[in-house]
Amino acid sequence: MIKNFTKNLLLILFVGTLSFQSQAQGMKERTADQQFDMLAYERAAELYTDLAKKSDATDHQIRRAAESYRRIGDSENAEKWYRKLSTHSGVQADDFYYFAQMLKLNEKYEEANKVMATYKSKAPNNSIAASHGENADYVSKLKSMPNKYNIAIFDVNSPTSDFAPNYYTKDGQTSVVFASARTQNTGAFSPQFQWDGSNFLDVYSADIGGDGENVKVKKFDKGIKSKYHEGPISFSNNGDVMYLSRSNYIDKKKGLDTARHNNIKLFIAKRDSNGKWGELMNFPYNSDMYSVGQASVTEDGKTMYFTSDMPGSLGETDIWMSKLEGSNWSKPMNLKDVNTEGREMFPYIGKDGTLYFSTDGYAGLGGLDVYRATAKSASSFDKPENMMYPLNTNHDDFGLIINQAQTEGYFSSNRDGEGSMLSNDDIYRFEMLIPFKPKFYTIRGCAKTQGEEVIPATTVKLVNTETGETFKKTLSQSGCYEFENVPSGKYRIEGMKPEWTKISDYDLNTDDAKGVNIEDADVYLKAPECSLLGSVVNGNNNEPLAGVKVIIKDKRTGRVMSYLTDAKGQFTDPLNNIPCPGGYLDYEISLEKDGFFPKTVDFTHAIMKPGVVDLSAYLGGPIPMFDAGAFCQINPILYDFDKSYIRPDAAVELDKLVQCMKDNPDIVVEIGSHTDCRASIAYNEALSDRRAKAARAYVISKGISASRINGRGYGESRLLKDCPCEPTNESDCSEDLHQLNRRTEFRIISGGANVKNNSTNSF
Repeated sequence: MIKNFTKNLLLILFVGTLSFQSQAQGMKERTADQQFDMLAYERAAELYTDLAKKSDATDHQIRRAAESYRRIGDSENAEKWYRKLSTHSGVQADDFYYFAQMLKLNEKYEEANKVMATYKSKAPNNSIAASHGENADYVSKLKSMPNKYNIAIFDVNSPTSDFAPNYYTKDGQTSVVFASARTQNTGAFSPQFQWDGSNFLDVYSADIGGDGENVKVKKFDKGIKSKYHEGPISFSNNGDVMYLSRSNYIDKKKGLDTARHNNIKLFIAKRDSNGKWGELMNFPYNSDMYSVGQASVTEDGKTMYFTSDMPGSLGETDIWMSKLEGSNWSKPMNLKDVNTEGREMFPYIGKDGTLYFSTDGYAGLGGLDVYRATAKSASSFDKPENMMYPLNTNHDDFGLIINQAQTEGYFSSNRDGEGSMLSNDDIYRFEMLIPFKPKFYTIRGCAKTQGEEVIPATTVKLVNTETGETFKKTLSQSGCYEFENVPSGKYRIEGMKPEWTKISDYDLNTDDAKGVNIEDADVYLKAPECSLLGSVVNGNNNEPLAGVKVIIKDKRTGRVMSYLTDAKGQFTDPLNNIPCPGGYLDYEISLEKDGFFPKTVDFTHAIMKPGVVDLSAYLGGPIPMFDAGAFCQINPILYDFDKSYIRPDAAVELDKLVQCMKDNPDIVVEIGSHTDCRASIAYNEALSDRRAKAARAYVISKGISASRINGRGYGESRLLKDCPCEPTNESDCSEDLHQLNRRTEFRIISGGANVKNNSTNSF
């Protein structure tokens, strides 16, 4: 684990000391609690261990023993006590999480995954548990490229912790600065950090030679020294601005939170023309209540990324972003694309905008692993990538910096091995031998038939399946295509050609590509075949009619197909198993819709070529049920002036009505009679009533039941032609127009569920 000060966010410090005196056995737990609250975890671990190993040890004593060892980086003892705690009835969900993390630190991955699964059952919404569950083979994947890096110890380390390297450029020369707890304090006051009794941090620099190993270490600058922690530290691209993480101690005053802990704050200083650092300026979002530090700024100095546990953090510590707007830093924004419920720390923003950071919030090899995330914008990043073994190990690996070419750099780790210093935090140099996958790709392919023939004049588009956006669309005259400068991601290639049917698209994920070129990204289409298209309209106004049930009966085979017209009044039949060309259609087609009279037509057609057979012109449309005149094909009957008798031409139309009612015994018809405007209103109402009764009597005389025919006179209230009469009942209208107003019309008022149209057509 990160030793001492780098264990959690940026070191939480306690002001003051408490001497330990021998206590009676009954006071041991209270003393242990006091030491734990003061962050004196080494002494607390000793006391809790004495209590936890007893047969009557409480959950609190065992948990605190495990927690104390976890905080000082003793994963073996921490695992021992978390294991014991996991068997107690008072075990909590977080106990399983920390138990799993200790097992990973001890490279017991199989058991760690089982314990993490138990944690997931108790915390189903935790993203860390989910990440482990979704990546069961993460260890083998992360160790699949053991030759990805050359790693060597950097010759600056001391027996204490040395970590968080950063580049510093002055007068054209670049050195590496870092935080260290080595003993170089002078004077009467030489304090130690209570967490584990080590020294407080100072900032040091190392002038590096051409091979990165010929170094000379010295204190960075005495002008920024205080009694407590100094570092980590970073700089602007030209080295003129300093971003220093230090204890909340300035002007000889200590800032404390409510638990009397001294948190870390971020300070900014500028270098003057003489090379001297000016006054340390307080970052405006510092607080006594939380820590802020580990800053890294973009090359232009206008965007800062830093670590904090400020309100709004998703986990123990998160990475935040702030922009320099004029001379003021903007309100920090949480980088939710990379943060988890765990610890995200030590951000470093590369020259190309790639964010490097360390976290234990994903399925890594143990402790903190280093990740990289490609920038979409200043505040948005792609899914983080683990930088893999051997840069990452089962120990804490963190604080990575990398050169502009992204080929080499430095990082911190508390790993064991040759050159390491007593398992403390050390700084290592790395060279990347196998680079990470590129950001942009070229994709090539063709539109083809199932027989692998290229289809010319095909439209092809490349769609980002994660965003739904079309990256590019092109008409390929040759049938083959090439998409260049395609960003990494998930895509689908779709082919389109009029009257051709899509067989398959091409789906791809650039993560699966073996190089920058993705070949044979082919799409497949099917040549056009025959189909049947019909359009149904309202028989009264020729408007498209949706929701019409279309029943097609093949007279030759007896096969029946049923469709429903869409919003355009259309339906299609694929003409399956019909030779195309060479087929012959012999259909009976029925149209049905509530509120309309059903209609049946016969349709025959010889298929001479592939394509769409459009029978719309033959269908016409069903007629609304209320229009008996249209349904029975009856013209309005007319009357002589001031007469009500049935004229011979009217008898012809009434005979049509009689036959229609006999053919459709369920319908009931209303006869509505009208007059012109001449004569008084009362007189015309009486005249129209006589006309309706005369027409009704005629229909009844032909054998239609009186209950199926109603008569009603409307007088002059529904004139067809605008022929208003003067108060003298005179009018300027012609006699022909008056004749059109003297009429009888027909309307179906009930029945019609089983009606059949008088006009069945064949084509």
